[in-house]
Amino acid sequence: MQMAIRAVYRFASVAVILGAQTVWGQDPAASAPAPSQATSTSLRTWRSVSGATIDAEFVKVQYGNVHLRTADGKPVVIGMARLTPEDRTAAEQLAAAAAPAEPEPPARKLASWQKAKAEEAARPPPPKELVDLFGDKLTDEKKKHLGAEALSGAEKIGIYFSAHWCGPCRAFTPKLVEAYKDLRRDKKAFEVVFVSADRDQDGMFGYMKELNMPWLAIPYDSKVRKALMQKYQVSGIPRLVIVSASGKVLSNNAVGEVGADGAKAYDRW
Repeated sequence: MQMAIRAVYRFASVAVILGAQTVWGQDPAASAPAPSQATSTSLRTWRSVSGATIDAEFVKVQYGNVHLRTADGKPVVIGMARLTPEDRTAAEQLAAAAAPAEPEPPARKLASWQKAKAEEAARPPPPKELVDLFGDKLTDEKKKHLGAEALSGAEKIGIYFSAHWCGPCRAFTPKLVEAYKDLRRDKKAFEVVFVSADRDQDGMFGYMKELNMPWLAIPYDSKVRKALMQKYQVSGIPRLVIVSASGKVLSNNAVGEVGADGAKAYDRW
């Protein structure tokens, strides 16, 4: 049984949220501006390898991340590997010019960072189709922001439309959590992306925490969230659309399959 969603969502084709209030506001198809000569106290345009841009001033480089600050003072953290080669060079030059130098991290922390960097370097970039579908920014229940590369390696992805206020959703979500954990334990290349139909951002994160959702979500303020509802013509929830890494629909609504068979439904998709 599904609950009707009363809102009508307007389709938005290109939008990626960098943070809760910070937007990568330029179409990735637009031509890249020439790298600007910047100092650590001036704004410059930073560009990701996917083509998204943000105007911000350089703060520091630490543990493989570039720390920036927007004109209105909001902090932004971007993985160095996500920037274009030109902007990585700019960040390294700005970091070298900054004083005092960043202290060396403790040996254990350094080893952990080196391991994380090695894993990041070994991870293949996400297929373009997934970036087009989900955008360049995802979040988890701890409000940590990740890029679309978090979906790299997934062969099948469940797009889960749900909300805390929906009784059938709250009944189904624990079954999906159990199936997800079973599949991950069995080394299946499966991921879930939560698309919230909650009334606000606090409701979305509260729902993720309460039901122990172990997967990623589209940021609440992202236009991608509404675009996905429009794309898959979501008129009722819960809804679980299964797609391949290329974006091909494998199951238009797998709620019944997962509810009946749990992780065993994976092999039928």
